[in-house]
Amino acid sequence: MRKLALAVCSMFVMASLSFAGSGMGMYAGGFKDKETKEEKEARKEKMEAIKKDYEEFQKNIDVLIEKYNNANDDADKESVKGEIRGLVAVQTDKNIAAKKDMLEDQKARISKLETKITDLEANKDKYIDEKVDFFTSAEGQAKMKEMREKKEKKEKTSAEKKKEKKKKVDDKDSKKSK
Repeated sequence: MRKLALAVCSMFVMASLSFAGSGMGMYAGGFKDKETKEEKEARKEKMEAIKKDYEEFQKNIDVLIEKYNNANDDADKESVKGEIRGLVAVQTDKNIAAKKDMLEDQKARISKLETKITDLEANKDKYIDEKVDFFTSAEGQAKMKEMREKKEKKEKTSAEKKKEKKKKVDDKDSKKSK
C-alpha cells in the first residue's frame, strides 16, 4: 500500500512539473528539472548499489531458508530463524534509510517546483507575453512542430514494439498449443 501511495504521489508530482515552469527555457510552460550529470550519475549509482545489496540479501536469505529447511531439530531451526531475523532486520534498516533518502530527494524537487510556481505567479504577465511571442515566432512554431513530430515518432515506435511483443507471445502460445 505504501509503495502504491508513493507511486501515486510521484506521478502527481511528475505530472505537475510539466505545468509549472516559467521562462523560455521551458517548452509550453513545462518544468525542466535541471539535474546535473553528476547528480544523475550519483542517483544512478545509488540505485545500482541498492539493487546489488538487495540481490546479496536475497542470496543470503535463500541460503538460510535452505539451512532452516534442512535443520534436524527445533533448536537448530530456532537458531537459523534467529539468523534470518537478524538479516531481515539489517535489510529493513537499509530499506528505511533508502526510503528516507528518496523522500528527501522528492522534497528537494517539490521545493524547486514551489519556487517555479512562485516565480511564475510573480511574473505572470511577462511569462504570458514571452509565450505569446514564442508561439507566434517562426522559431517557436518550428520548435513546437519538431516536438510534436518527436512525440508522434516515439508513440509510433512504442506501438510497434508492443505489437512485436504481442506477436512473439502469440507465436509462442500457438507453438505450445500444437
